[in-house]
Amino acid sequence: VASQWLGGEIETLRRRVAEAEGKVEDFRSKSNLFVGTNNTTLSNQQLGELNSQLAVARSQKAESEAKARLIRNLLRSGQPIESSDVINSELIRRLAEQGATLRAQLAEQSSTLLGNHPRIKELKAQIADLDRQTRHEGEKLVRAFENDARIAGDRVETLTANLDQLKRQAVSTNEQDVALRALEREAKAQRDLLESYLAKYREASARDSLGVVPAEARIISRAIASNTPAFPKKLPIVLIVT
Repeated sequence: VASQWLGGEIETLRRRVAEAEGKVEDFRSKSNLFVGTNNTTLSNQQLGELNSQLAVARSQKAESEAKARLIRNLLRSGQPIESSDVINSELIRRLAEQGATLRAQLAEQSSTLLGNHPRIKELKAQIADLDRQTRHEGEKLVRAFENDARIAGDRVETLTANLDQLKRQAVSTNEQDVALRALEREAKAQRDLLESYLAKYREASARDSLGVVPAEARIISRAIASNTPAFPKKLPIVLIVT
């Protein structure tokens, strides 16, 4: 009887569990509250990714601006830009090596030749030409770094706008997430109740099974009821009293 009643309740609970879990999935799909990696919602993952991309873009912008500013200051002051750590130009390195060689030759020739000598003039003209090429390449690097900074700045603005929009959406998403958690708790309560009823059903079924199993015994002889009382013994008592 108990197992039959529990069986009916279990079927009802199964329908309730399926209905509750269906409500959870339906609400999640309508609200776009899908769960990604690390058991976090996709909106929270997008917020994290946008924050990371924004930090990288800001770093790239600051780095490019710093490099452009450093090279421009070197050009204005007339200092050699090839010695800067931010320069990574093979052409500028070659120009610097050629300039060093020409300056060494100029120093050597100047010890024996006057300043108006054609060789001295030629060496000075070559050195001046190398300096102009070096400055030209330096200015190209400045423009390249400034362009990289502008691109990174545009990316920062775009990512910031996207991040602000996603934050506004997150406010609504958090409210929907609260409602989803309530539905999930209801579904879990129904599942837990179903599991408890299933456990009781298995116990009741086991008891019913034990009740129908025949006892392992056999009849040796049938007992016959005696007409003579076993106690008290009247004749021995009378003799003793006598």
